[in-house]
Formats: sequence, structure tokens, C-alpha cells
Amino acid sequence: MVNGFLNDHHLRIAQERDANAVLRGTVVAYKNQVFGYTTTERATEYEIVLTVAVTFRDVVKNRDLWKEDALTVRTTYNVVPVGTEPAKTETDGRRESSRS
Repeated sequence: MVNGFLNDHHLRIAQERDANAVLRGTVVAYKNQVFGYTTTERATEYEIVLTVAVTFRDVVKNRDLWKEDALTVRTTYNVVPVGTEPAKTETDGRRESSRS
């Protein structure tokens, strides 16, 4: 998330005590579940479902600018090679879901 803000160039990252606004997030739920099977019922693809509660607060005016209690991101990843793409791990899937 920090990299997203830095790449955007509209906001800058600061210490909370020096900030005009604060973004806070809490993971509410995390699931890693089978999403695709072979004909022999072997898992080939998984889906990560990440739900977070997020608040973007203006600390100068002491009010929430944006709040979402259940922001959900879904990412799938293959645990077997597909074409030229290698198999991925749950760690790879988590990394991709956090970029969404």
C-alpha cells in the first residue's frame, strides 16, 4: 500500500504525528480455498479472499474521509504450471492479493 501511494505522487508518507490524514486497515477475514480441480479431483487452482476494514481519516478536521468495513479482494493462483507460467505458492497469492 505504501508503494502505491509513493508511485501515485499525490500524497506523501509521513510519521503519523506529522500527518494531515491517516489510513488504517485491519484484516477482518482471510480464506485460502480450492478454486479449480482436475478431472481426478486434484486441486490445481486456489483463491485467496482477503477482507479488510479500512478508514482514511482527516486528522486536521477530525473526520473520516472514507470508511469501508468489509473491503474484499479476491486473487486466484495456480499450484501447477500453466503454459509458460510456473506453479505458485500461497505466499505468491498473498503478495498478489495485497497489490490489488
